[in-house]
Amino acid sequence: MSRTILLFLSVLASASCTAQDLDSLRHVWTNTSLPDTTRFLACYDLVWDGYLFSDPDSALLLAEELQATAREKRSAKFDALAYDLQAAAWYVKGDMRKALSIYAISLPMHEARGDVGSMADVIGNMGSMHSFLGEHKEALALYEKALRVHTERHDTLAMANDINAIGRVHMVRGDHARAAQFYKESLVLVHAIGNDRAIATGLSNLGSVHFLQGDYAAAIPRFTDALQLAERLGDKDQQAQVLAELGTCHAELGDHDRAMELYRKALAMNEQLGDQRGIVMALNKMADLLREKHDVATALPLYRQARTIAAEHELAFGHATALVGEGSCLLSMGRTSAALEPARQADQVARDAEDISLERDAAQLLYEAYRAMGNSREALTQHERYVMLNDSLMREENQREALRNQFAYDQERRILSDSLKHQAETNELNLAHAAGLAMEQERRTWLMAAVLIAGLVSAGIWWRLRHAQRTNQLIREAQGRVVEAEKQRENEAVRTRIARDLHDEMGGELTKISLLSAEAGRQVPSGQGTLSETLTRIAELSRSAHGALHDVVHATDASTDSSTALVEQARTIAHRLLDNSPVQHTIDVEHSGADVAVGPATKRDLLMILKEAINNALKHAQAQRIEVSFRVEDGHYQLEVADDGKGFDPTLAHGGNGLRNMRDRAIVLGADIRFSRGPGLGSAAHVTGTLSAMPTTNVVFQ
Repeated sequence: MSRTILLFLSVLASASCTAQDLDSLRHVWTNTSLPDTTRFLACYDLVWDGYLFSDPDSALLLAEELQATAREKRSAKFDALAYDLQAAAWYVKGDMRKALSIYAISLPMHEARGDVGSMADVIGNMGSMHSFLGEHKEALALYEKALRVHTERHDTLAMANDINAIGRVHMVRGDHARAAQFYKESLVLVHAIGNDRAIATGLSNLGSVHFLQGDYAAAIPRFTDALQLAERLGDKDQQAQVLAELGTCHAELGDHDRAMELYRKALAMNEQLGDQRGIVMALNKMADLLREKHDVATALPLYRQARTIAAEHELAFGHATALVGEGSCLLSMGRTSAALEPARQADQVARDAEDISLERDAAQLLYEAYRAMGNSREALTQHERYVMLNDSLMREENQREALRNQFAYDQERRILSDSLKHQAETNELNLAHAAGLAMEQERRTWLMAAVLIAGLVSAGIWWRLRHAQRTNQLIREAQGRVVEAEKQRENEAVRTRIARDLHDEMGGELTKISLLSAEAGRQVPSGQGTLSETLTRIAELSRSAHGALHDVVHATDASTDSSTALVEQARTIAHRLLDNSPVQHTIDVEHSGADVAVGPATKRDLLMILKEAINNALKHAQAQRIEVSFRVEDGHYQLEVADDGKGFDPTLAHGGNGLRNMRDRAIVLGADIRFSRGPGLGSAAHVTGTLSAMPTTNVVFQ
């Protein structure tokens, strides 16, 4: 007995059974008084028609039960066929490698029995597995081998499946015209035998061709007819696939709400089936739709869920798609360093899958990440890769267009040849006319060949000129960036030199004032308290001015334009303000993650907020204890200054210039500032933001 399995776009299933038919099959299978062969056939049909496409877990258990009984009864035939059923169930669950490993066991069992039909079925099914795993060359060879055997055996349904599967490989390769021709040939066969399930899959395949050609309005009716047939047959696997395709059509036409509704239905159905491939596809499509609507926070966990499932089940296309989506979300959220790792992984997975379009998307993501990080060298390298891969895709499209023209011409020539043969058989008097048609055919052949060659040559010249133009443009842009970088380096050197001169000259003078006032204080005779206090105040002010000068120098010095230097300066300021005060205090300053660049304006305003917050606590809060916390991680910072003083109502008090300036500086930084606690509870200032945010310049400080 030979029954071929439905694998994705392949159609190898019999007409569906009614509930009464399934009950009858169950009764035959459980009736141990009947002959073994009758029972085994009933169980096989029960798995196939009752559970495989709607409840693969139950189908798997029943197939294992059939195998155990077949081995007990020493039936090698049904032992092998039970393996085939198990492989089909694992396919519907989305585990291609598991299904392939089981077929590798059943194939030699069919060969040992000389069951040619079952051998051909298994070979075709293994071809589908390789196709899903991106191994198209191996898949095409297996499909063609299975088609030869099924043609010799005049197995119409199996032939239709093989032709359909070959069309799928051509569609994946981008030759849509050839794929459509194979799909139509397959539909002719299944219409002849009246197999609705096969017709549904054929309609879905033609809808996919229209979709890939961008004709979504023509694709939707095909998918809708296929969905209605699949619902009538109870084929949940087919329904899930068509729902996802319909969702993509509506998304392309701008109906995002309808698209999301269809994606959710497809996801729920795939989860019910346990189809990991379908789950990954639905998750990626939902995330793509959310990212297009700029809801990256909701899209990110969906991409990560799809990435985990795809990696576990070796689904290369879904894995690379999820990684590119995850990296794009992180980049949109300003997490440049975090986006780099999924971008690199996506590039490697796309290379392993030999998918140029995915390689191009990964190269574009890497370019954007490196550019955001300021790594011009790597950004330029990835941009060049992107341009080359994009041009390669254009060349492939030109080649496919030439193949389509040649294929259309071959079809026209075959039809014309059949017409001439029919005329020769029906009326020999028309031989002269047939000869004329043959001459016209030959002339058209040469004309088509000349047009084709001219088109290919023109396309090659055009691509070469375009590549040269892009290369020259990239060189000019790179030279401009080098000049700009050199100017920036010179400006930074001038800033550093000015900062050091200012520190050396003014710092030395302030130190002298402090030392002289201290020495004068020691020489003041006793009883001159007012003069002594004045000299002590001068010394204190000179030290305070020296500290302020140090802060100005730090903000000006280009060598301190980094997050680690910012953290150390914050620590210095906090200790300088608090160590000599009578208030108890704790200072918790920490830096983690990558060291990122920080602009001088950002350094100045953030440190001024810190100083203002500490000074407010010292001067106005009447606090016994002050706690300072400043943490920076991968360019994101959190600053908090809290005290246990008298506090104030943040919703009522607007404060003096100090609080207003803190708020204004937070606006400049693009940061979030808030004041908490209340009267009698102390006060706390919280500031959070990103060091890479572009500061504004339209704020006037009091």
